Amino acid sequence: MECRATRVPRKADMSPVDLSRFEVRYPVRHRFEAQGMAGSRGRAVPVRGQVMEVTPWVGAQLVGSRLSLDCAIATYARPPTEPHVSVVVFLEGEADLALGDRRCHLHVGQGAVLCYDGYQAFSAYHPPRSRLRAVNLTIMSSGWAALEDLAALGAFPAWRNRLQTVPISPGLCLSLSEWLDTGQSDRTNIRICGLARQLAGVLEPFAPVNGFPADVCPRLLALRQHLETHWQVPHSLEVLAQRACMSSSTLRSRFRTAFGYSVFGYLREVRLQRAHELLMSGASVQRVSDVVGYGHVGNFSTAYRRRFGHAPTNARPAAHRS
Repeated sequence: MECRATRVPRKADMSPVDLSRFEVRYPVRHRFEAQGMAGSRGRAVPVRGQVMEVTPWVGAQLVGSRLSLDCAIATYARPPTEPHVSVVVFLEGEADLALGDRRCHLHVGQGAVLCYDGYQAFSAYHPPRSRLRAVNLTIMSSGWAALEDLAALGAFPAWRNRLQTVPISPGLCLSLSEWLDTGQSDRTNIRICGLARQLAGVLEPFAPVNGFPADVCPRLLALRQHLETHWQVPHSLEVLAQRACMSSSTLRSRFRTAFGYSVFGYLREVRLQRAHELLMSGASVQRVSDVVGYGHVGNFSTAYRRRFGHAPTNARPAAHRS
């Protein structure tokens, strides 16, 4: 399996051109809060250091960052993008991550598993006047299938819109730190690929069964299927809890842990997905708004834009756009 490495040195302040190119490769946008503006619009970028980018196998990207941040920086995903799974490890610094309504705080020696469906709102916030040393392994669906160890875990994506902190062994942290410090070149690709495989191994405890985490009980799976089948009818938490044979509070907790959504957050997701399908088939925005249960088309348009990153009229076939 071929491993290609590219080292991108940043010995001085990054220029707006540097940042723009990075934002194109990884569909994100940055905001420097001290300046109140996006850094790629013509001013000096308050970031110093270096970024290393490695392709350990086709469909995977390993990125190592050693940066000094002069001000607070917020990074936002720009949907739609290709679904992916990421393992992030912080060796220095801290950040607040948010995916939909899920949150986590990362600090030194800690990691996070992120599964992103390509549409959800995702952001990362780094505090001002800090140093950041971090490694991120991102795996696309093609990369999942290409690595035998991952393919054996089950179908991709295994967990839609999941964000969870995970422990990282001191030995792996030390190896990743050495890679960042030495900036290894192409001659050490075998070691780099080994590090990427170790990071991918962090995903193993989350091994799915039929596309779901192994610890999800059949009652939760049945309830999820019930919501997907009966998305057009009203639901109450009490009735759904009775159906799952558990208390309302237990259902709230276990459903979010298993699927990364609240019960009604998932129902909203199903309805918006159905709305997208109807719009693509040529149905009018007003008709779709009524079908999926929004009392006002403006509320539907707001929810749709927040979920998919564009207005519902932009999802309709061109022949049906007004």
